[in-house]
Amino acid sequence: MEIREGTPVEVTTAGGDQVWMIAVTGVVPGRDMPVVWVARADEYKRKGLGAHCIPWPAQFVRTPTGTGR
Repeated sequence: MEIREGTPVEVTTAGGDQVWMIAVTGVVPGRDMPVVWVARADEYKRKGLGAHCIPWPAQFVRTPTGTGR
């Protein structure tokens, strides 16, 4: 599945944990590497594109393969 605005994604933290987020963009160029801008799902539902967004390294963002969400 292609990542684009509104896509539920799973991101990997520096500690190796998996966290559910919502993609606000697809993969875009960052300063040092490609990133996906993401937001917490609850905040995205409330504010949409006005949610606080975080640039996440694209290599650590994936679309979930299971049906857990």
